[in-house]
Amino acid sequence: KKPFWKTLIIIDIGNWLTKLKNRCGTFLSADGLVNNPTHKEVNLNRRLLVLVLISTVMIISSCGGPKHYIVKENTMSNHQNKENKSIIIFIRQQSGFGGTHDVAVYDGDKLIGILSKASYVVYETEPGDHLFASYSAKLDFLKANVAPGKTYYVQASHQDLVGVLRSKIVAVKKDSDIMKGLDDMLPKLGNTELTEAGRKLYKVRNEPNGKFIIDDRAAFVTYRIDFNQARDEWFEKSKTVQKDTLSIDDGM
Repeated sequence: KKPFWKTLIIIDIGNWLTKLKNRCGTFLSADGLVNNPTHKEVNLNRRLLVLVLISTVMIISSCGGPKHYIVKENTMSNHQNKENKSIIIFIRQQSGFGGTHDVAVYDGDKLIGILSKASYVVYETEPGDHLFASYSAKLDFLKANVAPGKTYYVQASHQDLVGVLRSKIVAVKKDSDIMKGLDDMLPKLGNTELTEAGRKLYKVRNEPNGKFIIDDRAAFVTYRIDFNQARDEWFEKSKTVQKDTLSIDDGM
């Protein structure tokens, strides 16, 4: 049984296509070339209908796809440091169009979790050097050096820059405005947890020719993101474009 909202979408699309057909004439009938004034208009109408059908399929396929995460109860009020471990809390608070894109986060090429538009993920790890990454359309990276018994914060987001889609991951520095606003922000965030479908989609896959994120969420298109190539390009760029690292002193 279809969900009520999906039934409404299908009915609305059906009504729209009927109106479109009535407006465009009989170009779909066997004698359409006779009833319509010119071949040019018939071809234009056909192309228009094809575009509408493709858009419809894309919308329905994106709405009906598997759920990549669930949102659980916010448990930040119970958070405590671990004596021999470092805790990294990845946060995201984003609205508008950019908020519709989920952002996956990694420790090296190990998938940690996913961030929806207003959420957090808690990650417990070994102290020392790490290279964190975020992914939504493109990869971004963050160098980190963390100490035991402390909690660190990292902010990730999705950005649309004049048609260029990318993710961004930054350190929350100890004296930054973001750090000062965490007490107000954290209780409002959802606690996201990956589903099996989410892990399958976002994990970095080992293949004979390298490591890849294979993103097939978009209808008719599959993106293969070469993880090692993206990392190497970022390291090369970081030689000239400085980016704040997550340092030991940023822990709380």
